[in-house]
Amino acid sequence: MGNNILAENKMIASLLGILGGFILLMLGLIVGIHSAHIVVGVLVMFAGLVSMLYFLPHYNEWTLDHGTGIV
Repeated sequence: MGNNILAENKMIASLLGILGGFILLMLGLIVGIHSAHIVVGVLVMFAGLVSMLYFLPHYNEWTLDHGTGIV
């Protein structure tokens, strides 16, 4: 039972990280288009993209959680 709760918490944290990265990406896009600070907007977009890619689950992590693959 404790392992299931841990897996759910990891999934929620991953989803929140992806959502936060998407928000940063969109914020950077808005700043880059609607202001004179284009470089800042591009940097914030890049930070959001990296954050989104970092929080995506890896294949090994999925197989270990579900027990369907080899390490």
